[in-house]
Amino acid sequence: MALAGPPTRRRHRRTLAAIQQRPGATQRELAELLEVSTVTCGRVIDRLESAGWAERRDDPQDRRAKRLHLHAAARTGARATGSAGHE
Repeated sequence: MALAGPPTRRRHRRTLAAIQQRPGATQRELAELLEVSTVTCGRVIDRLESAGWAERRDDPQDRRAKRLHLHAAARTGARATGSAGHE
């Protein structure tokens, strides 16, 4: 999957770093970690998902929940650009 380019907004980089640190976290868990509302977190994740950086996966134990992960290409791209490991 081709990425839309490195994220330039701080909130996008922070969210990617949080997903990288806690793969499989829910949106609510990520929002708490980042100290933002779940709505704000969801909007950022929507943008990252559209750009090919992150994805929501079904939780095998809870049909209602989605787990957040970086796309494989994003993990490589994040390391190359330094976008997901630094703040």
